[in-house]
Amino acid sequence: MELAKEGIKAVAPLMVFDHDKSGFDVVWPHKSAAYAAGLGTFGVHHMLITKAGCAGRFGTLLISAKIPPTPRPTEEFCRYKKGEKCLICVERCPAGALSVRGLDKEKCYRQLQENSKVFPELRQFACGKCATGPCAFKSL
Repeated sequence: MELAKEGIKAVAPLMVFDHDKSGFDVVWPHKSAAYAAGLGTFGVHHMLITKAGCAGRFGTLLISAKIPPTPRPTEEFCRYKKGEKCLICVERCPAGALSVRGLDKEKCYRQLQENSKVFPELRQFACGKCATGPCAFKSL
């Protein structure tokens, strides 16, 4: 179905990030929109964990139509937040930027800058090491 033919207005915010222009502020946080849409819960690593895991990306399509909301998950998908002994994401952070108290975005960004010296063609916005634990491919 084409939305415009149905009289539905739509816009897709860009998936860009420019630290040099805006620091760590983003115009539209896609993973927060996914959380608000009921798609998952946030892990210690600040990634959204869905039933399929956290090894994915989110985009957003805002529409003018009213649709039924997705029910929020009734369970927590992060092992640590469920009370289990799992901080693999914290252990895997090469910058030491991640802890149960939060994410040091400056440390993380400095690691990305170092990574880009080795892999300039990747234009990295995240190294992803923290997202390669047991929650990467499915929630447990």
